[in-house]
Amino acid sequence: MQVRLVFLALILALSGLFAWQWSRENVLAHSVDELKASLASADVELARVAQSASTTAATTAANITELKNREQLVAKSQDQKLQSAVAAVTPAVVSIVESKEVPKLQVTYVNPFGNDPFFQGFGAQVPVYQQVGTTTQNVSAGTGFLVRANGYIVTNKHVVPDTNATYTVLLASGKQKTGTVVWRSSTEDLAVVKITGSGYATIPLGDSSALS
Repeated sequence: MQVRLVFLALILALSGLFAWQWSRENVLAHSVDELKASLASADVELARVAQSASTTAATTAANITELKNREQLVAKSQDQKLQSAVAAVTPAVVSIVESKEVPKLQVTYVNPFGNDPFFQGFGAQVPVYQQVGTTTQNVSAGTGFLVRANGYIVTNKHVVPDTNATYTVLLASGKQKTGTVVWRSSTEDLAVVKITGSGYATIPLGDSSALS
């Protein structure tokens, strides 16, 4: 009887051991399957993120290139506008040269002691500048622009300040004209110069209050 009980207990123990081993293997297999599924899902997610990052980088690079192209086009357009504006006004821009009579000096040598007989034998001579007349000389220059086809030029008052000076206007064509100052304003630092002739290129005057 005891042998049977021992044998039965042994069978039950072995059955339990086999059941535990089977359950353990099933749990491990299930865990491995879940791990594989998680890794596969992670790989898919990583691939999606990498693809998204690649697409974003490509889009960003394209946007940067487009922005640079636009900036270059804007800069080129501004340069072209500036060049066009300069070309349009250049024929009406003039130079104004101020000329006046200045002393003409000559160097002579004199005895610093005058006619004192005591010093005559020393032969001392010093240079002295003496005026021997006057000469016409260009003393300054500035710019202006024609606003009327019959020869009216707007410039700054400090360009034509001297009422005793002579003013020569150099045109863009290379011609020279004598300019006559017809109006000056020290307050606005503006002046109007008139030259003879007609048909000159002009710059139209605008209204600064109309600018936005």
